[in-house]
Amino acid sequence: MNKKAICLVCVLAIACSAVGLYLYGGRETVLVGEKEVMGTNACVVVVTNQRDREKAEVAIEDSFNEMERVNNLFSWYDPTSPLSILNREGEVKRSYLDDNREKYGETGWEEFTWILERSRKIHKLTGGAFDVTVKPILELYYEYRGDPEHPTQEMIDDTLRYVNVTGVKITDEKIGIGDGMKITLDGIAKGYGVDRASEVLTRRGFVNHSVEIGGEVRCSGLFKGEKWEVEVTDPSDPDSVYGTLKISGLSVATSGQYYQWHIIDPTTGSYVEGDGSVTIVGENCTCCDALATALFVLAFDEGADAAIDILEDFSGYECLIIIPDVKDIASPGFGEITN
Repeated sequence: MNKKAICLVCVLAIACSAVGLYLYGGRETVLVGEKEVMGTNACVVVVTNQRDREKAEVAIEDSFNEMERVNNLFSWYDPTSPLSILNREGEVKRSYLDDNREKYGETGWEEFTWILERSRKIHKLTGGAFDVTVKPILELYYEYRGDPEHPTQEMIDDTLRYVNVTGVKITDEKIGIGDGMKITLDGIAKGYGVDRASEVLTRRGFVNHSVEIGGEVRCSGLFKGEKWEVEVTDPSDPDSVYGTLKISGLSVATSGQYYQWHIIDPTTGSYVEGDGSVTIVGENCTCCDALATALFVLAFDEGADAAIDILEDFSGYECLIIIPDVKDIASPGFGEITN
């Protein structure tokens, strides 16, 4: 997911490095917080009454804490995370998460296994276009970055034997992967972090809010009495805007190669050759995040129609496929939920 894929229009004119107070009219208060979380920028906006200002500030801070907790679970940069242990040792035990509840939360184990189960389901429904075990291929390309002759097709084919999410084994007591396998949750973790942070704000009574992590966005309620506006980047010119979506109670995620090629087809091990983008809109940001990547792979490897057909198995999710200088294709219900 590219950081510039989508952004909240209402936040663009606000420069913020910490939680700040902005007044619109006499009684309505808009609080905006921004931090670096999960290796990227995160922004939280809450619309509330002036009398609830202090409570809202605390809720925003707690939403950032929730993002950090999710990052603790799913980071492959942190050598002590459950994911890093799984990749390094081939298994991670439930007892490790239970013994570190302060860092991973009371439901850390359940969340870790749920995200893997969800990833396996999306893998199956998208015909393998989304696969969290693609990390060995990513590492192969990184090892030979800048070398136009490597990796060779033989190297890619050899590494592909480690890419298969069915090799992830989950029991009541541990998660295991096969020799040579490694997992990255970069294609789904940010969306999950958005969902969890949004839940924190909703539980505190702040229904009118938005949460964004590195381009993954969820907008709840209204902004100043109107639907939230989310801009979609023009893939042919990443510094400009293609269009604006108007949403409430929905999430948005966009995938595209933009400034650097980073999306790989897990079934072939090759970079997806496409200069366009795929935007997914739906209730759950976790699913939007994963679907944006999967449908990008399908749209530019098998065609836009093949990508849209996948949505028949994902009720309540719509997509927009932008192919510069060719055509733009939207799923049947896209316009109805984004205006």
